[in-house]
Amino acid sequence: MKIKREHSRTKEPKQIKMRSETVRLPSTKYFSLPNIGRLKYLFLLLNICLSYNCLGEDIREIYKSNKHQIHSKHIFVKDGTVFAYGFSPQLSNSEMSKDVAIEEAKDIAMSNFLLYNIFKVDWPANTNQSLNESLYREYLSITGGKVDLKNAALVERGFNESGAFCVMAVDESLLKLPEVSYKDLVYALTKVAIQYDNRLNYSLILEICSDADFSSIRTFFAKQLGNTFGNNVQALVLGNPVDQMPNVAAISKTNRLNPNTSFPDLYKLLQSSPYDPVICYTMGKKYEDIGRVKTASIFYERGSVFLINQEYNKMCLAKLSPQVKQKDVSFDDVLGLLKKHEFDFSGFALGNNATVIAKSYGTYPLADSRNLDDSYIRAEEIFYSTDPNVSEAHKLYLLSLENKPTAKNCNMVGCCFRISGKYMEAFPFLLQALKIDINQFNPLANLVVCLEKTGHIAMAKKYSEIGLKTSENSDWANNIFKGTIEKQIK
Repeated sequence: MKIKREHSRTKEPKQIKMRSETVRLPSTKYFSLPNIGRLKYLFLLLNICLSYNCLGEDIREIYKSNKHQIHSKHIFVKDGTVFAYGFSPQLSNSEMSKDVAIEEAKDIAMSNFLLYNIFKVDWPANTNQSLNESLYREYLSITGGKVDLKNAALVERGFNESGAFCVMAVDESLLKLPEVSYKDLVYALTKVAIQYDNRLNYSLILEICSDADFSSIRTFFAKQLGNTFGNNVQALVLGNPVDQMPNVAAISKTNRLNPNTSFPDLYKLLQSSPYDPVICYTMGKKYEDIGRVKTASIFYERGSVFLINQEYNKMCLAKLSPQVKQKDVSFDDVLGLLKKHEFDFSGFALGNNATVIAKSYGTYPLADSRNLDDSYIRAEEIFYSTDPNVSEAHKLYLLSLENKPTAKNCNMVGCCFRISGKYMEAFPFLLQALKIDINQFNPLANLVVCLEKTGHIAMAKKYSEIGLKTSENSDWANNIFKGTIEKQIK
């Protein structure tokens, strides 16, 4: 991010070079030198300045004894003197380019004074120095922060094989900077974010905004990412279901994901493979490492949802607070059964979508579609005919699921597995139907039947009681729920 320059080159005060130091003098625009010999007068004025130097008489000694530290930092403070260092690469080998680079280095050094009082801000305990500096630069950009540099002196400037460098210095008591507090910073950043200012990096604001503002700021952050990388990334950040299934081959490749993968590349991977726990964990860890803890928690939470890689699911879950882990309706007990079971899909040609559902136990956050394709319509005709061919209908339901998974075709795939006596194999598809639409009563009824058939009577009763609380059940589903509960009472 560029910080606004407070000095234009056309108004740059004149400088006189003496030995290795140049002291800034007032511009002649506002006064004229006497006719007694300008050079003599300038040296006299220079001696006066040096005899009463606002930077202190030992400025050259301070610089010489701390030269390495000054050149290795943007800002260095010693004995009440603030040094600012700037560097600019040479554009070409011409002398003109050299002069431009030196002036640019000087401007950068001056701008670095603006960052001085970052050390005085009471920052949140969970933010690191890199984050603090980014936040403060953003604050200055928003508020138009200014710094009074009229007392700054050019201590040294030069050129090496890389480019130009410049060192400025000013007495700490004379360095007038904009007042900034943690409260002011939060207010300024949040206010601009709500006004849709595209200059902002919303992941920075997430770290400092209040809990009340977190949801709205996260929405802006998601939109910013969605505009750059795609709708799947936007949906993931918001915790919403996505419109497409990931490719099972692409998911397997993420097991070998390089932890040093850049943020843009990780977002591109998430666009093609949303909710992949390996990518989500890697993203969360990278954000956590640079102090953006709240942003990291978003990706850790998303990585705990899609159970396609249990190792990374657990790693993501371990990073979450107990409050985040709480769920209204979960099927953790059913998932616990599936994690211990080896599925047998022999004789069934599972495509990509069915394979992802089976491998993840029906936990993929997928948006529903009300559009029923031709395969589903033909399957319904066969399944509900007077002489149904369940095997043929099953194939058509699977084909419909490959075209576009919906709550209805996932339920019917599971239903056909149940009728065929493959109760454990039915669970992932019934759970996926409920994941897509928790208010569907038929998948829950099929789930209760499968639980009862596999001997998990207490679980069957539990979900029957949940099912009876739904007011829009079909007669078939209500009979299943009531019948299961009555068996427990007897």
